Parts: sequence; C-alpha cells; structure tokens
Amino acid sequence: MGQDRSTLSPREAARIAKVGKSTIMRAIEATQLEARRDNRNQWRIERSALDRWTMDRPGPDRDSPTDQAKADRDSPLGRTGADWSTLADDLDKARLTIAQMEARLEERAALVRTVEADRDHWRALAEKLTDRPTAPSADPAPSLTSARRRWRFWRRG
Repeated sequence: MGQDRSTLSPREAARIAKVGKSTIMRAIEATQLEARRDNRNQWRIERSALDRWTMDRPGPDRDSPTDQAKADRDSPLGRTGADWSTLADDLDKARLTIAQMEARLEERAALVRTVEADRDHWRALAEKLTDRPTAPSADPAPSLTSARRRWRFWRRG
C-alpha cells in the first residue's frame, strides 16, 4: 500500500480518518491537509499531517453543534428532554392509532359474525325446503295419460 509506513495514499488516509476519498482530496486542494506528490505523481500524506487535520476538523465528538445534535439523536442515552417529550407524544399517538384500529377490527369481526349467522339461517331454511316432499297436483301429467304421439304425425298407420 504505502511506500513507507509514515506516508499514506489518499484512499488509506480516508479509511483511517473515516471519511471519503473525495473529502481528503478536497482538503489537499484547499491546503487544509499537507500532502506531496511522489515520483509516480501520486499523492502521499504523512501520518502526522493526517492526525493534525483530523484533530482540527470538526466531527461528532468535537465542537460542531449540528454534528452533536445528530449524535444525540442517534444515541438513546444522549437524548435531550425535548427529544424524550417528542418520543412520548409519538408513542401516545401510536397507542391511540392502535386502539382505533383494534376497535375497527372488532366492528368488522362483529359484522362477519352477523353475516355468518344470517348465512347459516338461510342455509337451514333451504335445507328444510329441499327435504319437504312436493304435494301431488290435482291433474296428472299429460304425458302419462295421453297416448304416445308419433314424431311423424302425418302417418297414422
């Protein structure tokens, strides 16, 4: 990787500093990070220069207020009182939504039970109607009493 242990490539420096390579390159171009080019025209960064740049650069564990606020949101122990009250409000809203959904679910379940009872009632009525024998009619069917008709009605013989 590095030609000697005291110098690093921009990629190695980015990995160590836990930033992107483009961040390292921008710092070099802005002369915030000391670096030099080697014989192959590649940037080389001394370890001590990277350490100084890392310490001067604001980060989540340093004095940057926006980074500190982000770290507070990410850490459950670093929450402020306002964050906890917001969480409590969100929890109350979620509980209310759950209660409303449970009530709607119970209404739907009651509706299903009513429809099933109605279905069972109609099914029982249909079974009663199919089991009942039909009453014989007053005149028997004409096909049973009359003579059989021929399909060639013009021939009688």
